[in-house]
Amino acid sequence: MPGTEKKYFLPLGEDCQLGAALNFYGYKESSLLKWAKISSDKLRNAFLDDFREIYDEQFADVFFRPTKGKKGIIGNRNIELPRNGGWGAYDDYMKILDQFHPAQIFNTAVIDKERGFTHGIQVSYSELKILRKQDIKEKNQEKITYLKKKTLHALNNTEQNLILIRAQRKLNPGIIRNLNQVFDTVSSMRPPDSFKFYIITLARNYHQLSCSFTGGMMLRVFKILSPPSNPMLLQYCYPEWKKLFFSLGVPVQSKDRKLKYFSGFEDTEA
Repeated sequence: MPGTEKKYFLPLGEDCQLGAALNFYGYKESSLLKWAKISSDKLRNAFLDDFREIYDEQFADVFFRPTKGKKGIIGNRNIELPRNGGWGAYDDYMKILDQFHPAQIFNTAVIDKERGFTHGIQVSYSELKILRKQDIKEKNQEKITYLKKKTLHALNNTEQNLILIRAQRKLNPGIIRNLNQVFDTVSSMRPPDSFKFYIITLARNYHQLSCSFTGGMMLRVFKILSPPSNPMLLQYCYPEWKKLFFSLGVPVQSKDRKLKYFSGFEDTEA
């Protein structure tokens, strides 16, 4: 069995909660589905076709949001953001760009035809002034292509223990079947003692479902997945995540920002 010091943590996001918990505890490593919204059936299909189709350039769009949460405005400027939560289309932000502080940074997200998403590059105010929408889409596609390769490297690198984790709020027989198929696909790629697969859920009645998880899949029922709206309470949001991360040996709260956990890749973005 691979040495316990060599671990590859692969988050499979149902939405942003897992990425937020990881970042809160200092795990800044980039990953294709760390910041993602992806249904269980689409996740299954991604594993079955080596991630070729998800966030494909032929139908991907790009959305924007100011950094630092929903307010996200440097200097507390009173700016009406395009959508709830601050996400908006390129054209929406071009109309109000001059209202932002020149130091503002924007997150981008790649949106697919089913309205799933994964986070893309960050762009500055000055970059948005000169970059066309197509330029940003191309840069995002380059990042997505890189992260797909990184994911496949993780799945096939049997010298490292692989820890997969999926935050799945609700469970039903269809979702369980999809996640079982993901587990089976990983099992076909590497020895069973070289990976662990955790499902984190809020569904406390899963024992009553007619469909059960494949043997080897591990389920944890949490009380909460996401933080409260009050940022002052963030320190109380993730005690269950923290307990899980430490029990799995996930390298969170590292003081060495240069430390790389995914060997074989030059990683520069969270």
